[in-house]
Amino acid sequence: MDVKEFMTSCVGKWFSQRTSYQITDGEMENNKSDLTIDYLEPDHPDVVNMCTTKGIDGNLCVGALKTSWDTSVDWGKPKGVGSTLLILLTDGQFLKSSAVGHYSLGKDSAITLTLQEKDYQTEERIWFAGENLRLRTSITQHSDGTQQTVFYSEIRKVTPPPSA
Repeated sequence: MDVKEFMTSCVGKWFSQRTSYQITDGEMENNKSDLTIDYLEPDHPDVVNMCTTKGIDGNLCVGALKTSWDTSVDWGKPKGVGSTLLILLTDGQFLKSSAVGHYSLGKDSAITLTLQEKDYQTEERIWFAGENLRLRTSITQHSDGTQQTVFYSEIRKVTPPPSA
């Protein structure tokens, strides 16, 4: 599997369950959300705009994933909606919001995203346990010594074929 195949495998509507754990203080939190993931071609205006803003040559762009979320499925918790754009480049870098990081696609077809910021470092690993089951783990280490781990299980919403 190459990077573009990985990206297109992510496209669809997903139900996501997230468990996060603050290692230093032992706090745990669970969340649920609906995700919609779309693949955007390198010439999509949103992709071109972000590359231009960051001074990145658009010819380096493999494509982008636009992920939108809606947490209204998580009863009893505040509703949250939003979206983010993840652009993968041919040189192993990625753009996400205001950040630039590095990615690698392993022989096991899992992608690892590494982001080093001033106050923290995050490493996220995304892989498929099946065609319609995507898993993600994330470890964030802050400069103050706090650490957070997150595990996501995401199930693709599949529409059954019409009855005959």
